[in-house]
Amino acid sequence: ANLALKARLDDAKAKGLLAQAQEGKRNQGEYDRALAAAQGALSRGEYDEAIKQANLALKARLDDAKAKGLLVQAQKGKTKQADYDKALAAAREALAKGDYDEAIKQANLALKARLDDAKAKGLLAQAQERKTKQADYDKALAAAREALAKENYAEAISQANLALKAQPGDSTASQLLTQAQQKQDLQKARALFDQGNYDDSLALCSSHHDPASNSLAESNRAERAAFNGANTKFSAGDYLFIEQLRSQSYSGKKPFAD
Repeated sequence: ANLALKARLDDAKAKGLLAQAQEGKRNQGEYDRALAAAQGALSRGEYDEAIKQANLALKARLDDAKAKGLLVQAQKGKTKQADYDKALAAAREALAKGDYDEAIKQANLALKARLDDAKAKGLLAQAQERKTKQADYDKALAAAREALAKENYAEAISQANLALKAQPGDSTASQLLTQAQQKQDLQKARALFDQGNYDDSLALCSSHHDPASNSLAESNRAERAAFNGANTKFSAGDYLFIEQLRSQSYSGKKPFAD
């Protein structure tokens, strides 16, 4: 076009061709820059920027297949990003609320939107682990309650400890454990008391402060004092206490019967 103008100055056709060529060159430069920018933004997951640049490339070159392809990819990527963000937030919220089935569902939706995503996989693993622990906890807690009701204190203690293993520090399981240990100790203390083993019985009673333990402790002290008094009189040759002793409810048990 420049050569044509050199041969024929101000020729309209040559000037038109020159203008078209210059515009085409400008458009090509704008297209190349926009296409490269769209590709870069898409690779970084910057979907709004990729859409913007792909549209600029299409403005420079209408219906260009590459630019249209990038635009479609960016739009799909943006939709998947929105789905991923929504599902990930829902999974975190459900996990915090202890709704593990919902957390698992939402984490899987996030993974559907973004395959092998580390955050979504981490949330999924947490939800699955906590669901398993919740099931273990529920099972053990129910078993502990049942054993406690049946006065099987050793089993109640075992199951309460399993519940605490699944949920460390849980107040309900801790209370059940305390109740079972207290009742087991009281049961043992009563057996020792019946055998006249006052010191060991008192030791168990002293580890608790419930009314039943306190009452048994008083009975231990009273019988121990009576036995020590009887021993003192017997050693001194005073046997008059024997008739008094026979009227007491504990006269036929150890150590008095001995």
